[in-house]
Amino acid sequence: MPTTAQVSLVERVSYISSTTKDKELQGDYAGAATPDLEGALREGGAPSLLSRESFGLLAQYAAVGLVYGTLPYTIYPFLQSYLFMEGTATTSAKALLSIPWSLKVFIGMITDNFPIFGYRRRPYMMFGWSAAAFCLFFMALKPLPKPYYKDPSYANLEPEMVTPDMVNGDSPDEGGIYIILMMLTSLGYLIADVAADAVVVEYAQREPIAIRGRTQTAIYTTRTFFQIFAQCILGFGLNGPEYGGDFSKGMSITTVYLILGIFCIPIVPLTWSFVREEKYVRESFGAYVSNLWEAIQTRAFYQIIAYSFFSGVFASISWTAADPVQSIWVKATNLNYNLSGIFGNIVMVVTLTALLSLGFLFMLPAQKEQTQELKRNGGKSKLMGIITVFYCLFALCWSIMTNILAIFPETKCLKITGGCPPKVHD
Repeated sequence: MPTTAQVSLVERVSYISSTTKDKELQGDYAGAATPDLEGALREGGAPSLLSRESFGLLAQYAAVGLVYGTLPYTIYPFLQSYLFMEGTATTSAKALLSIPWSLKVFIGMITDNFPIFGYRRRPYMMFGWSAAAFCLFFMALKPLPKPYYKDPSYANLEPEMVTPDMVNGDSPDEGGIYIILMMLTSLGYLIADVAADAVVVEYAQREPIAIRGRTQTAIYTTRTFFQIFAQCILGFGLNGPEYGGDFSKGMSITTVYLILGIFCIPIVPLTWSFVREEKYVRESFGAYVSNLWEAIQTRAFYQIIAYSFFSGVFASISWTAADPVQSIWVKATNLNYNLSGIFGNIVMVVTLTALLSLGFLFMLPAQKEQTQELKRNGGKSKLMGIITVFYCLFALCWSIMTNILAIFPETKCLKITGGCPPKVHD
């Protein structure tokens, strides 16, 4: 039986050997394909961050940051404070706005395999932003429902002191259409985001090892900056009394939707004119799916999918009373709510900057080798592949169904959606 020291020595020898082989392979490839750029994985040279193609790509993430930093943060001031929807409905709204992110793998499969006029990225980016802009303009031009409280000062009263003549009882039922439209908006910009992510990968592969990762850093910095900018607009603009704020006046939610829609429009022509993309010859979709199925059956895939799924499930557990507690008990204003998000993003940026110091961990035998070992010797299981696909699809369908049912008056009180509390005013 080998000792710990022997195992460690073998691992280090294996690591040095594999690293040397990788360098030799990279040297051969670099010499043949890109002799002026050491370690680049794709021809074309590293794109300048000041070039037209980089500007077109950064514009995508500026728009993503603005929309992504706005829509989820309108739930509290608009759906909770203005329309006074129930906690189950606002919780479902948060879930429905995040569900399109779970569809990224399917969107990616479509964009990878079904080019439009020979292009796999730009047409989908343009379609996504057009769809998002349409939904935003629809919400902006749609007549705004009346607020739940006829006088904003009634919101400061204890619930048992509020009488039916002080409120517009039908207002909470008007929020369902807005949730659906915001979800479709999220789906639209997610389609654009998935296509843009693929372009980022292509751009990053043109970078030499010395500066690889620069493109990703630029796009995420841009996205985070515009998220913070969006939260500042919401925190200070959407802070009127009818939205649970303490300013005497403020913007309307329709103005917010209009601003977002206007911002999305120029991204469409910018995408076609600035983003660089080569024409693609369509390959067999059946072969693509077959390769994907083969990959899912390997332990390296289904084990990581299981970790992502179950860790995400438990990390996302929340309680439906969160928004009502903020509104009724804590009396938190929209400014308070958005400032917490702004500070959270600032902390994230600072944390990511600090984590850059860990970039030198590549000098040690790291997880990459363990991952390669898992891929080589982890084995394959058709049963685990079937189970993985089943629970992922079941969870996705169940989540969409229950959260949509929770936002409509006819179905929101079903047991599978959480039920309804007893009415205070009859």
